[in-house]
Amino acid sequence: MRSLSCLALSALFGFVLTPISPAVMAAAEPTTRDSAAEYSHLIPLTVSGRQGIVQFQLPRDAYLRSHSANLNDLRLFDADGRKLSFSLTAPPAQSRTSRRAAPVRIFPVFEAGRAGSPLPHGLEIRTSADGSVLSVTTRGTVALNQPADLLSSLILDIGPAAGPDGKQAGQLIDALRLTLPAGTSNYSARVAVEVSDDLKSWRTVGESNLNWLVNNQTEQIANDRLEFAPTASRYVRLSWVEGNPIEFAKIIAEFPIASSSPRHVETLLVAAQPGRFGQDLFYPTPVAIPVEKLGLQLTQQNVSLPAVLGQYVERPSRNLRADRTYEFTPKLKATFFQFAQDGARRASGDLPIASTHAENWVLRPDGPLTEQPALRITWSPATIVFVANGRQPFTLAVGRPDAQSAQLPLSQVAPGFTADELRAVEQAVPGATREQTPTAPNQTMSPVESARWRIVVLWAILILGVAILGFMAWKLTAQMRNESGDRTSNT
Repeated sequence: MRSLSCLALSALFGFVLTPISPAVMAAAEPTTRDSAAEYSHLIPLTVSGRQGIVQFQLPRDAYLRSHSANLNDLRLFDADGRKLSFSLTAPPAQSRTSRRAAPVRIFPVFEAGRAGSPLPHGLEIRTSADGSVLSVTTRGTVALNQPADLLSSLILDIGPAAGPDGKQAGQLIDALRLTLPAGTSNYSARVAVEVSDDLKSWRTVGESNLNWLVNNQTEQIANDRLEFAPTASRYVRLSWVEGNPIEFAKIIAEFPIASSSPRHVETLLVAAQPGRFGQDLFYPTPVAIPVEKLGLQLTQQNVSLPAVLGQYVERPSRNLRADRTYEFTPKLKATFFQFAQDGARRASGDLPIASTHAENWVLRPDGPLTEQPALRITWSPATIVFVANGRQPFTLAVGRPDAQSAQLPLSQVAPGFTADELRAVEQAVPGATREQTPTAPNQTMSPVESARWRIVVLWAILILGVAILGFMAWKLTAQMRNESGDRTSNT
């Protein structure tokens, strides 16, 4: 009988505890169907439909309407309401490389009986104070360009013209374009390129074939360009690996010039409101904006305004019944000004700061206020890269306080794409923002409520199980006492 009671107790214990984990896990997961109707603002996107990976710059309205500093409430939907995979990336650096060309000075090096050989022994190269080559001679002899001598190599003086301001200034050179001498139409050779900073030590930076071909119709095709690793060296030496050396009529050096285009930025003017303390001016700002610069839009002429920019931070109160307490936290100090001087306007520029997300900015003036200037905030919009699958039109949805992030790593959205390839992909064109009244999310309960109910259900099941086990223990104890009494009476 005791064994049967133990089996019943074990079965009951397993029956009570087995459903706990699935039931709690089911309660913890809200059943949500994310849809565009649940967001307050919709932005249509126009794409060609010919590309699988598309990108666009996040519109200004997305920052103004988002409820999250991390833009967690961004979604992309196709025409059937299916969500699209997307990644949010920092704005790419816009850079381009142009080229500048300049002729170089050519100094042929001759050596008796040797063509295309290294620099002969006893070679003297005279230079001026600025490094320009004046002459190339052999010690103890006359100039080397005698008819009996053979061309050995060419020394090129890139010269001060390598720099755009007339100075060398470390300007890189990465190519030479050569012109054949008069009377020469067909020519081919293999030429090595060496560079030097002092005309004493040389290092090889490249080797390439040169070809000029002319047909019977006097049409010419030419491979007349020597490319090599970029170098800032002042002097170049050309020597022949194959073919007969010739003295080129003209050699043009090419200099790559890398320049960066300014990134697109957005600017927002925020009107001033009375602050919480003294003369403070309060500026409510969208928390999604990653502020990179701050400035004041002064309207009065001839004004100087020393001030501190900061934020109001809420501090917890020890008294639960007391109102919320706020504290001013300074971030930067500056003097903002605007003057009319000699017929020109002089004004303070915007102040760069580390990218900051804030719900408010506060101006605390260091002196009397004569106006309430607007706050100017500047930021660089992010770029959205997404997979353009599904049926068009596509829609960017934003504006939902309880949304969780749907952003993916770029490696999962555009795997294998290089930075240059991403810069070249198609740009989607955002349309006008449409505001709507969002519908209630299609879910049984919010995540917070779900977590609370999970705890309630867990404790309820545990208490119920303990109560049942207590009842069973009481019943078993009573039964065991009865059995013990029966045996005693029988004895």
